[in-house]
Amino acid sequence: MIHWSEDVEYAYAVGRVRALESKLVTKQTLDRMVDASDEVEAMKLLSDTPYGVYLSEIHSPSDFEKILKFEQAKILDLFEELCLDERIVKLFRLKYDVHNVKVLLKCYILKQDFTHLFSAFGNFDAEKLKTLLEEERYDRFPPEFQSTVTKIIEDYYHRSDPRIVDLVMDAEMFTLYLKRSKEIDIEFLYRLFQTMIDLTNLRTFFRVKWLKEEKEVLRSGLLYGGTSSPDYLIDLIDEPWEILSHKFFATPYFELIEHGSDYLHSEDSFVRLEKLCDDYLIDFLRQTKLLTFGVEPVVAYLLAKENELKTLRMVFVGKLNKIEPKDIKERLPENL
Repeated sequence: MIHWSEDVEYAYAVGRVRALESKLVTKQTLDRMVDASDEVEAMKLLSDTPYGVYLSEIHSPSDFEKILKFEQAKILDLFEELCLDERIVKLFRLKYDVHNVKVLLKCYILKQDFTHLFSAFGNFDAEKLKTLLEEERYDRFPPEFQSTVTKIIEDYYHRSDPRIVDLVMDAEMFTLYLKRSKEIDIEFLYRLFQTMIDLTNLRTFFRVKWLKEEKEVLRSGLLYGGTSSPDYLIDLIDEPWEILSHKFFATPYFELIEHGSDYLHSEDSFVRLEKLCDDYLIDFLRQTKLLTFGVEPVVAYLLAKENELKTLRMVFVGKLNKIEPKDIKERLPENL
């Protein structure tokens, strides 16, 4: 049972969030978009949603990413307005900084230009970080990334494996998530990030096992700090598929693993597992629905909106690529 912060100073913020939750894109609207004759008709169905204000600013459905970026900027600005603790705002912008540092390191070690992938939503200016990296002034990087950047560059020259960038940066991101949520001392945040680590590790475990990669690949890809030790997953990598789900019977993830692995075997696809992981996180966030006070509903709304943006991206990519409606629908996660 989570102990909620119950900070009464968030009464106004929670009231705002409750009103905005009623405007989240519904499953019915998403289904209609998926069933639309083409991407143009799907786009028109957004006119009666908060996204309708952006439709005049794009020329075709292929520009849908502009809509999503507009809304992402808007929701982060709102989060900054409603969240009374700047540390929490910075914490939820951290993933965009991590993304930008990943892009920079891949530019640096692969000698290619990926800077068009920069995100504008981080805490730090990506162009300034680019200059620092080019000048090898690692000591001027934000303190949380100094040693990590140096380690990745050194490790790359020994291993020449670009995957080192994602592995090390993701591990650093979740380490920072846990460390800072402890400092902020809000149990919900700590439990949220632990859940994210667990779900990320399960995804990694099943991909490594299904692709029959070496145990060392799994060991290097697992994150620490979740509710169970990565060593447990490493020990299970050689277990037969038919008994695997029972090894998780006493965990909260039993049904997710059972249904996800069954689908993986029958369809040779990770679609169900990915959806179930997304749905599990949404279920976790639903615990905040009855709260009247505290920052928790504000955080849950931010993540619900990010989930909505992800879902809309899946719909438009599916429509543009002429994927069958039933195949799109089975990929879509639940909403808050």
